[in-house]
Amino acid sequence: MEHNASLQLTTPGSRYSVRQRTGLALIGVGVLGLLVMLVGDGSLNPAFTMGVAMAGFLLGSGLLFADLLQQAPGVNNNGVWFSGATARGMAGWIMAIVFTGFYIILYWTPSNLEQLVRGTDALSAALRGRPSDQWFLYGLFYTLAILIMGARMLIKYRDNKYQIFRTISVMFFQLGLAFILPSLLLLLNEPEFYFSYFWPLKYDYLWPSTFSSLTQGPGLGIFLLFWTAVMTFVATPILTFFYGKRWYCSWVCGCGGLAETAGDPFRHLSDKSTKAWKVERWMVHSVLVFV
Repeated sequence: MEHNASLQLTTPGSRYSVRQRTGLALIGVGVLGLLVMLVGDGSLNPAFTMGVAMAGFLLGSGLLFADLLQQAPGVNNNGVWFSGATARGMAGWIMAIVFTGFYIILYWTPSNLEQLVRGTDALSAALRGRPSDQWFLYGLFYTLAILIMGARMLIKYRDNKYQIFRTISVMFFQLGLAFILPSLLLLLNEPEFYFSYFWPLKYDYLWPSTFSSLTQGPGLGIFLLFWTAVMTFVATPILTFFYGKRWYCSWVCGCGGLAETAGDPFRHLSDKSTKAWKVERWMVHSVLVFV
């Protein structure tokens, strides 16, 4: 019978240790908890179910990453082309469909996430002083993904100072400046402002309506405008001239932070050709002109 590796969910011939199996089981509990909240009738306590799910992901990931300490640090791509998740196999396609579907629901039918949102009400009340919404839920998931996979990066590249500092940087900016600080500003009745986002990523910060709302708002409005102007017209051009776009995309930006952490196991799938690099340059500069 012909062997088709693309239909396998696991690495052919793999043997998982007890610790790895326990970690996978805990992650399975986390996935199950989210599914129950997504399709359930709400009879279970949302906060408790969300807590169990998050604990499953955190503890399970910790057990899986602990095995990296038994391996030599640095780049280790053994088996990546034989794994269903990292070789465009069945597991990879399932992940792609799940993530794409989540974004579709998030933007177009957020009411379907109601139970998941309610599961984060307690945390939202503590940080923002108000009930949760789909964007707080998304920010929480996004931040946890960077923190969890960032921990993996720190373990895997523990002998590389550049990787360590860069990973700590993106974890700090996502957790501190893109999640906690904007929430605390809302708690203090200040504008919800993301200090790590500015033009061109946050192009609406330069819109007249944004200027008006900040100047008419309480307290920090003028400072936030000053921060936006300095980062857009002074800091960004200077830093980009000396270090290229990596100073932001790889060290500060939440998008790059997710790519540098959660995207690390999939680096080999990206196109490394000169043609791809040229296409990227045209796309980047076209977007800059547009915004």
